[in-house]
Amino acid sequence: MTHSPRAIMRIHFHVAEPAEGLYDQLLAVLNTITPRVEPHPADWSADLDLTGALRYWARDPAALVGVIRLRALALHGVQSSAGAGPNRMIATMAAAVTPPGTATVIGNSPYDIATFLRPQPAAALPGIGPATAKTLARYGIHTVGDITDTPLSTLQRILGAAPARQAHERAHGRDKRPVTPAAAPRSLSTAHSYDRDELDSTRHHAALLGLTDELGARLREEHSITQALTLTVAYADRTSTTRTHTLTEPTAHTPQLARTSLETGGGAGSLAAA
Repeated sequence: MTHSPRAIMRIHFHVAEPAEGLYDQLLAVLNTITPRVEPHPADWSADLDLTGALRYWARDPAALVGVIRLRALALHGVQSSAGAGPNRMIATMAAAVTPPGTATVIGNSPYDIATFLRPQPAAALPGIGPATAKTLARYGIHTVGDITDTPLSTLQRILGAAPARQAHERAHGRDKRPVTPAAAPRSLSTAHSYDRDELDSTRHHAALLGLTDELGARLREEHSITQALTLTVAYADRTSTTRTHTLTEPTAHTPQLARTSLETGGGAGSLAAA
C-alpha cells in the first residue's frame, strides 16, 4: 500500500489592527479546505495538513496554498504569507523567509529539500539557538549544509548526544511531528495607531507601555493570565513585522508584561496576549 507524500502548510496572517473574532473567522476559512488545522493565535499563524485535501480538491500543493490565501483575502481582506513542504519544520522555515503577499513551496524530493535547507544559516534550524549557533561557528559550521556534512559523532562531541541527533535529523529535513487539530487558545489584543509615520522612539516606548497597561488591566479584570506576548508593527507601505516572546511564567502583572513587551520590540502597533 502506497501513501501520498505529506504536504504541510504554515500560514501567517498580516493584520495591522486585529479585530475581535477575526482570527477565528480566518480559522473557519482554513477549515473549509482541511479539518487538520493547528492554530497559533499568538502570532496569527496556523499549520495545516493538506495531504488528504490535495486529492479532494484535485490540486497540487502550490495551487491549494494559492486558493487558501486568495480566500482569506477575498472574504476578510487579510493579506498572508505561507510556506509549504513535506513536513512541519520545512513549512515553518519556508514561511519564515517568505515576504507578505507571497508563498514558498518546497517539493518532496531529496533534491528539493536539500536545495532549500543547505544554504540556510545554522540558526534557522529549529532547536539551534544563538548560543548553539556560536558554538557551531567556532568549529566552522555556519549553515544547515555544514551540519548535514558533519559526521554525527563529531556533532555529538560538540553539542552532546541528544541535541546533536536532533540537529542531524533536522538538517537532513526529517520531522515526523503531526499537525494536531485544536481549538484556538483564547487571546486578547489591543492596538495603537498614528496619524502619520512616527519615528520618535520616546513616543514608541510610551505607546507600547500604554498597550501593555491596557492588556494587563483586561487580564486582571477577567481573572486571566497570559503565557506569551506578540507585538505587530505595521508600516506605511502596508507591510508589518511580528515578534512573539514567551514569558518565563504566565502572568497578568503589568510590570512583568511591560518588561517582556520592551524586550519583544520597541515600536508601537498591536499587542496580543495568548
